[in-house]
Amino acid sequence: MQSKVFLEGEGNRYFSRCQIREKCEDGTNPAAQDLASKLMEMYQLEPASVLDIGCSNGFRLEGLRTSLGAEGYGLEPGIDAINDGRSRFPHLNLKQGVCSNIPWERTFDLVIINFVLHWVERESVGQCIDEIDRVLDSGGLLILGDFFPDTSTENEYHHLPDRIRTFKEHYFEHFTKRGYTHLAHLSSHHDRIKTLEVCSDPAQRVVVSLLQKR
Repeated sequence: MQSKVFLEGEGNRYFSRCQIREKCEDGTNPAAQDLASKLMEMYQLEPASVLDIGCSNGFRLEGLRTSLGAEGYGLEPGIDAINDGRSRFPHLNLKQGVCSNIPWERTFDLVIINFVLHWVERESVGQCIDEIDRVLDSGGLLILGDFFPDTSTENEYHHLPDRIRTFKEHYFEHFTKRGYTHLAHLSSHHDRIKTLEVCSDPAQRVVVSLLQKR
């Protein structure tokens, strides 16, 4: 399973490639200007509790904790990121894991899952959607970011082409079919993801959506 590959090492390699540790140490905010953060700022979201799935070392959660006083919970497959976050941001509740098995029984005002679902093996997508729905409060908000192709596509992952494939589709539709309301979205180009711009290339177009559970 692809999730096992990320748990057993690819999550650590991804954390290293993104240089999140180094950015935190030199004072750069890795969340600055990303689309999820822009969306929260634009709509003045003030959740009391947040779960970030694919949280890296928890940098986004720490920003929400210090600015809003929000309780921060994070789930991440890379143990290196979790260990870095636990030492750097001790007030967060961080655990190693994947979205098909969220290890908390409580619910949250806001769930963030930003550019995660395209890594998930197809047999586990439904379980991920069920788990996200389970831990989101009634009336709670979901921030969901991922690729936005014209049609669903499947591709080899260039770092591990023999073990990992990516699956790009309109993931927010899994939630609107369950009755979630699609409130807003921001879009950009994958290679310029900290900007708001029109992207005509369906392979590089990304969207971050704000949805609300009934």
